[in-house]
Amino acid sequence: MQSPKPEFTDLQYRFAGTIRDPEHVATLEDVEERRMKIYRELFYNNVAGFVNSGFPVLKSLCDETYWQQLIRDF
Repeated sequence: MQSPKPEFTDLQYRFAGTIRDPEHVATLEDVEERRMKIYRELFYNNVAGFVNSGFPVLKSLCDETYWQQLIRDF
């Protein structure tokens, strides 16, 4: 029989879900929304930096709004 996930692991998954998909995953009760916004921005900027440096030609071919949406979808 497999033991249940430790409480902290569950908390980490919920926290990450809130960062990745805030429209569908509720913010944790004990974390302020303004703090979650900071974490979301840090996560997005990290992913954007990686994608921008990995696909510079593709980025140059895309409209900036479209490019930002592609990164968010990624």
